[in-house]
Amino acid sequence: MKAKLAAAIAAAKNPPLDSVNPHFNSKYASLLSVMNAVREALATQDLALSQIITTNETKLTVKNVIYDLETGDEISFESTFPLNTEALENIQKCGSYITYCRRYSLLSLFGLVGDPDDDGNAASPPETSEIEPPTEAQRRKLYAELRERGLSKEEMKAFWDFYKPDKRFMSKILDGIDRAVAEWREFEKERAAKSCPF
Repeated sequence: MKAKLAAAIAAAKNPPLDSVNPHFNSKYASLLSVMNAVREALATQDLALSQIITTNETKLTVKNVIYDLETGDEISFESTFPLNTEALENIQKCGSYITYCRRYSLLSLFGLVGDPDDDGNAASPPETSEIEPPTEAQRRKLYAELRERGLSKEEMKAFWDFYKPDKRFMSKILDGIDRAVAEWREFEKERAAKSCPF
């Protein structure tokens, strides 16, 4: 199985940088983009993946389990992250942090690049600048776009709470509205799955 996994890792391609970090105005690969790249590589060797999240008082662990669909064998790899207690106080922040950990765990395991090389800029605090709220015209356009895509008022509110866009980020969302909605739906699906007791 190790040989098959090695072949899958060798076949893996860097995922598309399909999302935007508004704080640094840079693109990165979303969890969906990373997962698609990993699953495509695993499928070449009849392998499958699941990710299991566990926490204790100080850390969050992502356990990546690789399954051999032919033999039933499995192998697992764990990535450990410091527990972000601030994120636990808010369901959106909590979901975002778990997504972040899952994404980087896979990037590390498969040796993939999901962010541009910024020479360490992301490790520094962003330059302070005045944040402008979205314009009324932007709000109206977003409402129309979301309504056209069948979102209810409750879903629109959840979408807004997920992104909390400023004026500049709102422009990026409107330019890529289908991708933004797809990312939000993926987040909601993951959140619902984690809250289900069965």
